[in-house]
Amino acid sequence: MRYYWITNINEFIKLKDDWDKALKTSKADRPYLLSDLIITWWDIYKKGKRLQIFILMNEQDVIVAGFPLYIMRSHIKKGGFRRIMQIGDGFANYTEPFYSIDVNLFRKFFIMAINELRGWEIIFLPSIKIDFIGIENEIYKSYEYDSLLDYDTNAVINIYCDADTYLMSRGQNLRHNVKRYRAKAKAIGEISLLKINKVEEIVSFADLYIQFSIESRKKRGSKSSFEDSLKAEFLRKISKVFANQDRVDLHVLRFGEEIAAITFGWRYGDGYKYILTSYNPKLSHIHIGYILTYELLNYAYNNKDSYFDMFGGGGVFYKKDWCNSFSVLYNLILFNNSIFGAFAHQALKIKNRIKTKLNEKNNKKKN
Repeated sequence: MRYYWITNINEFIKLKDDWDKALKTSKADRPYLLSDLIITWWDIYKKGKRLQIFILMNEQDVIVAGFPLYIMRSHIKKGGFRRIMQIGDGFANYTEPFYSIDVNLFRKFFIMAINELRGWEIIFLPSIKIDFIGIENEIYKSYEYDSLLDYDTNAVINIYCDADTYLMSRGQNLRHNVKRYRAKAKAIGEISLLKINKVEEIVSFADLYIQFSIESRKKRGSKSSFEDSLKAEFLRKISKVFANQDRVDLHVLRFGEEIAAITFGWRYGDGYKYILTSYNPKLSHIHIGYILTYELLNYAYNNKDSYFDMFGGGGVFYKKDWCNSFSVLYNLILFNNSIFGAFAHQALKIKNRIKTKLNEKNNKKKN
């Protein structure tokens, strides 16, 4: 086998079909790994970054593994450290490579490639799964400075029945809230969930999604991430790209003629992926999330999806209420075995100690 790094997006574009074929062979079902998402994200976010896409090929020159990464160019002399991160951050719910070979073999070649790579101090891979990390794997012990943090949980509904039947297996409080808020919604008008399929309509609803997100956040005294023009641009572009490939699960929830919510999912592999949702700020008193999840669960069941993936944030109350499967996600932080890597490790420790003390101080004030 041989591995190499792609550092030019045009080189990646030339082998995008081979990449997607390898992704499909690996059976990884994460839409964030699709070549079109990588290319679109890089086109918008490339400023200040260095492309580093890991490619592993077998003896027949067929791609058997890949990991879309980049290096954030923070200059050490200016107080920053150069970080290796995954392309798609800010949108990707997981950090995840793909591989159609044994995971231990993949880790071996990936760490070899990382060891040879220059120009970085920190590898930061958030929301990563246990099978790729290999917590007890000896490979990572080659790094003197490393940190593995129990970060989050992935929340999933394994689907085996319709929403009404499923609710009977959940808590009484959830059943009560679904019934209560559906009744409130029906007082406005008939509840309906419409799937949007036309490309031009999907792009149009992306704009309304952004508007809802900004207005509803402002109403709650916070700021929507979609006030960032780059993030808004990415959503519009990737929605159009994926819509042309029939990869968008865009739904509009209505109460009569009133649009209550807009939700995006990316369609790839098994299961329904619950990616982005925004609500009509005029209807915030109804707690639309209960109604939307109920309707989407029925949609996924009728679509014969095997699971409904709510991704990270499994500790959030509504995900605890709805989901029946949780798995641990980790933050993997590796520091380069160099003077600068050691310095970065110590700097992060100091920063975390200061943060902890400030949190303790603020908690004492509240109490």
